[in-house]
Amino acid sequence: MGIEVTEFKDIPKGMASLTIPPQTYASIIHTGPSHLVRESYEYLHEQMNNQGLQRSMEAWTLEFCQEGSKLERPIELLDPIFPVRK
Repeated sequence: MGIEVTEFKDIPKGMASLTIPPQTYASIIHTGPSHLVRESYEYLHEQMNNQGLQRSMEAWTLEFCQEGSKLERPIELLDPIFPVRK
């Protein structure tokens, strides 16, 4: 869990700072129960494979939770990808 900030200043005890470098991502919006998020990731990975995109296992995978109930809120899933190679 995290929050975007403009500077690393006065970080509360027990928390850490992290800079995520620019990266290209494949994304999908998961809607529905959070316990089914794996199915959305599997669909995302299938679509990436179909388009010849390869996941970068060395970069951060991100999830952005949107407003809504904790069980049903939409979640944007972002998987880092390598540049498309043709």
